[in-house]
Amino acid sequence: MLPDFLCRPLIMIFGILYPGYMSYKVLKTKRSTNYGIWLMYWITFSMFTSVETITDIFIGPWFPFYNELKLLFLYMTYPTSDSSLTYVYKNIISPFIKRHEKAIDTQISSLRSGGLQTFMVTGKICTNFFLSQAIKVFQLYGIQAIQLQNISTNMNTALIENSE
Repeated sequence: MLPDFLCRPLIMIFGILYPGYMSYKVLKTKRSTNYGIWLMYWITFSMFTSVETITDIFIGPWFPFYNELKLLFLYMTYPTSDSSLTYVYKNIISPFIKRHEKAIDTQISSLRSGGLQTFMVTGKICTNFFLSQAIKVFQLYGIQAIQLQNISTNMNTALIENSE
């Protein structure tokens, strides 16, 4: 059985980096016939990654050869002339997205409109937390910090005087 520490880099290389580079090559050569196959791949890969995130937690630890099956799926859906990508996309992913398209659009719209608000509130909470922690640290170690600053200043002064 393939351990996670080997599976993750293989998925990164063969599932993201190499296909990303090949997508770049397609865009660079402007061969419009290949755009569709790479778009299908990236949609399929995004669904794979979404499902994988959940199955890694609940199925992965107890299912033998789970990592090997993930790599096999990536291999089977790799955009080649004999891949299963078109079948998986047209018979599984596309119908699923079509069936839930309105709900997905609604959620995306909701996230976009509320996203900035959520970001600002979260940022404020994080900023307040880190500032309060910094104040506590400076209160605890304030005297020592001032002493270190004085030592540092004295050392810099001594170095400048010795170099002249």
